[in-house]
Amino acid sequence: MIRCVMDTSHKFLTVGLFKDDQLLFYIYKESLKSQSEHMIEAIHQVFTQCQLQPKDLDACVVAVGPGSYTGVRIAMTVAKTLFATAKIPIYTTTSLQLIAGSTERAFVMLDARSKRAYGAFVSLGKLVGQPAIYSIDQIKEVASTFDGVLRGDLHLLGLEDDYGDIEDGLTTVNAMAQLCDYPDALTPLYLKSLEDYQV
Repeated sequence: MIRCVMDTSHKFLTVGLFKDDQLLFYIYKESLKSQSEHMIEAIHQVFTQCQLQPKDLDACVVAVGPGSYTGVRIAMTVAKTLFATAKIPIYTTTSLQLIAGSTERAFVMLDARSKRAYGAFVSLGKLVGQPAIYSIDQIKEVASTFDGVLRGDLHLLGLEDDYGDIEDGLTTVNAMAQLCDYPDALTPLYLKSLEDYQV
């Protein structure tokens, strides 16, 4: 089975191509606010590198967020277009699970602006509870008591950012992603209101 894993919800543009559980090739580059300009080019490059064509695709895995208001929609729009035109099944994951990868116990945080963060506990590729919005004080409290691995925008804590091993992350979400039964109704994981995104 040929699967394409995509995430544009954070500052990185991520596109990976799998044959069954083998990662064939991927693109992972910082592309803040320019994912829409480079997404199609990245997909073309990945397929070309693997000597495959989009018609060979059996499924898409898309990170539904959380992240920027525009970013979370880019990869999802591509996946939904493939479903609409070629009935390519869609599997879903989150940007937080991609960053956590196969880590046994992780707390992943991503900057949500306005002194807030998206956060979630992840274990072996699975969410433990639901992603939520945290204040910076709440993030600091989690960091002070959590005995697992902290990942993501750690500059919020005055530490060096750590986005994990992208190959491990891609492999993990490819294996753990959930089939979306109703792709037409699929919506991004925003967590914030439209007004909050404009702050």
